[in-house]
Amino acid sequence: MRTTGQLREEIMAKSLTDLEFRQRLLVDPVAALRDDIGVNLPDGFKLHIHEDNGVDAAHIVLPPAAELTEEQMALVAGGNCDGTGEYKWDC
Repeated sequence: MRTTGQLREEIMAKSLTDLEFRQRLLVDPVAALRDDIGVNLPDGFKLHIHEDNGVDAAHIVLPPAAELTEEQMALVAGGNCDGTGEYKWDC
């Protein structure tokens, strides 16, 4: 099982070397992860992929507000769907 960090690294590395995968990520990220990486996201899970152009656009993702419990933070941050504390994307 890949951690969230490992999955992010895999997606980033593949998107730099496989331009067709990169385009699929921008158009339909859920299908791209399923078809190219073998990760099935839960129904209703929203995934947004943005591309920085290095010139006049940058995207910064903020963490959830501090009002969340540690358990909620783990669920949001890592795709943990079984409550074990192990971060998963393909539950």
